[in-house]
Amino acid sequence: MTDYITVARPYAKAVFLIAKEENTISGWSNLLAVLDEISADVEASDFISRPDFSLQEKTQFLQTAVATLLKRKLTNQEANFLSVILSAKRYDVFPSIRQAYDEMVLSDESIVEVDLVSAFEVKEAENEMFVKALEKHFQKSIKLNVSVDPNLIGGAVIKAGDWVMDGSVRGRLEQMTSFLVQSA
Repeated sequence: MTDYITVARPYAKAVFLIAKEENTISGWSNLLAVLDEISADVEASDFISRPDFSLQEKTQFLQTAVATLLKRKLTNQEANFLSVILSAKRYDVFPSIRQAYDEMVLSDESIVEVDLVSAFEVKEAENEMFVKALEKHFQKSIKLNVSVDPNLIGGAVIKAGDWVMDGSVRGRLEQMTSFLVQSA
């Protein structure tokens, strides 16, 4: 997926401001999750990109699909949002809108989302240790996403936005190789 975050950010900001004002943050989160899911569907994407269907038909299709998956009627603002996105031909930006929106929600709640990729399974006690250290570092609450990548050989890589701490054996070997190549 191409990164459309620059295009997505204004849409996400508008949605976030509406959601915050109307106290509907989780409702919009659900809607954006469903849109992300629908945009990943090949058949739905093919339908939306077909030139032989009108904007109105595409909008009706998307609104119906979203309402069905959410199991509720869409609000006027949600329906208008879908219309605006489709009329601007920005259907492919839904995943990036969701990503930007989620980041805004976490930031507003003073939460930093951190990805911890470890070479081995992380125990609960280690998990808590990481969370406490990261909370101290960032001075915010931490939402920790843990995954395992045996290709790291040992250690872990921790990422939060642009901040990266690579304590993996693979990362150290790459640094050593780079240093040796530059020194030669």
